[in-house]
Amino acid sequence: MGTSPSFIRKLPLRNANAFALIELCPIQRRHIQYWNAYVQPLIDRHYQRAASRISISRVRADTGWDWAAILLLAKTQSLTHLAPGGQYSRTSTAAIELQGVPVGLMTYVRRFDCRLDGSKRRVTLVWHAASAPVEFYEKMGFAQPSGVMLALLDSAVQSGVIASNSDGLLLRAAPGGG
Repeated sequence: MGTSPSFIRKLPLRNANAFALIELCPIQRRHIQYWNAYVQPLIDRHYQRAASRISISRVRADTGWDWAAILLLAKTQSLTHLAPGGQYSRTSTAAIELQGVPVGLMTYVRRFDCRLDGSKRRVTLVWHAASAPVEFYEKMGFAQPSGVMLALLDSAVQSGVIASNSDGLLLRAAPGGG
């Protein structure tokens, strides 16, 4: 699993006239361990899945996620899913690091053949994506960059176009919202 190089190297900081330097790279074991130990507990503590009478600002689709399990699922998909023509439809990963720690994670398939509106298309499918919540930045004492999720999605689009002439981006949405 890999990711293509990103042209994005910095993101604007929220509430500041400055930028944060970021690095985009494939997800590594240390990213998963860090995320599951320090970021995911904050998401699970402060947010929940969509339900009635919950403020939309307290809803996230990624509550309860286990990135070790997600990565295992992505690896399994890479080994088992054949695209037309007998080529494997590999899953790629991306992590955005800020000051050496992950603040965004994503799994995606660069070459996903599907039917949309009755026609066959090759798209880039974003399977799982998450960015660190504001509580993480407050706890770490980091200034919060704006656009972490947008940078992840941009890297998926670039990767899909470069790798397979993808003609679109398909997002897998959580059935419960978020």
